[in-house]
Amino acid sequence: VSSNGSLDGGPAIFNRGLDSSIGTVALTGADVSDNVAGGAGGGGGIGNPGNGSVTVDASSFSGNHAAYSGGAISNSGDGLVTVDASSFSGNNAVYSGGAIDNSGRGAVEVVGSTISDNRAGSPDDNDETGDGGGIDNLGEGRLTIAASTISGNAGGAEGGGVRSGGKAHLTVTDHSTISDNSAESG
Repeated sequence: VSSNGSLDGGPAIFNRGLDSSIGTVALTGADVSDNVAGGAGGGGGIGNPGNGSVTVDASSFSGNHAAYSGGAISNSGDGLVTVDASSFSGNNAVYSGGAIDNSGRGAVEVVGSTISDNRAGSPDDNDETGDGGGIDNLGEGRLTIAASTISGNAGGAEGGGVRSGGKAHLTVTDHSTISDNSAESG
């Protein structure tokens, strides 16, 4: 899944479950790269704005860009995103979640994965906006990181590796490593 773009809208893969209809996306061994979500949408690679389910296994996300949130993946509703044995590098979102953005009341689980060298903020590095260089977790979202490495990410404002705020819940387990990330204010 590569080189898809939209100047005023959505991601390369858009999964929107509404009401009692739950959309489902499953990626195994996929390469999701160089996709662009413009406008106020989120998720350069995958956007999951409703109550849908996204499962990612043994896949790579690189070079994706979102003009708003979630350079690679945006989970902005009540949905569930599960990431296992996957890698995220070189992704960018201008406002939040260089690799992954979780907002609303949804849940994201990252297991046995590597999130490195992603950025939240202006791509020109001269802007102090952008939160959660690796992952941004806000609203009432739930984020679980297990047996994973988050390193070398940058946030223009808060949370170089991970930012979790508001009523959001963050759990880090199983010898996960969060290191060598940078942000202007934490």
